[in-house]
Amino acid sequence: MLTESASLFSCHIRDVPAQVKKAQAEIKAAHRGREQALEELAEQHATRLLSETMTENGRKLVVRLFTDRDLAFLKLLAQKLTGAESHVVALLGTTTQLSLLVACSPGQAIDLGGLLRHVAASHGGRGGGSEEMAQAGVPTHEAVEGVLTDIAEKIRSLRP
Repeated sequence: MLTESASLFSCHIRDVPAQVKKAQAEIKAAHRGREQALEELAEQHATRLLSETMTENGRKLVVRLFTDRDLAFLKLLAQKLTGAESHVVALLGTTTQLSLLVACSPGQAIDLGGLLRHVAASHGGRGGGSEEMAQAGVPTHEAVEGVLTDIAEKIRSLRP
C-alpha cells in the first residue's frame, strides 16, 4: 500500500507521510478559499437583490429560484439578506436539490416554519423550522416553483 501511495505521489516511500500532510494542507486551503468565495458571492447577490427589490407593505420580499446553487448557498444568502436590512423576507429555492429556504429579518410577525410546512405539504413535500428560518424539500421542479409562488402570495397578503 505504501509503495502504491509513493507511486501516486511520485515520491520515495519514506516521503509518503510528508506528501500526505502536504496534500491535506492543500485540501484545507482550497476548502477555505471556496468558502470565502461563496461568502463573497452571497454578499454580492444579497446586495444586488436588495437593490432590485421594492418595499411592499413595509417589507422587502425577495423571491428567487436558482438552478445552479445548493441549499448551503441558499442559507448563506438568506443570512446575508436578512442581516442587511430590518424588514426582509427571503424566499429562495433551488432545483438542483429540489429544496426551499425561507427566512426573515428578526421581529417580523410571520411564522415561516408553520407557513412553509403547510405550503410544502400541499405540494407533496415536507418542511419546517423556526419562525425566522425554515427549509423544505419537495418532489419536483414544479413543486419548488409552486411553493415559492404560494408563500409569496400569502406573505404579500399579510399586514406588516
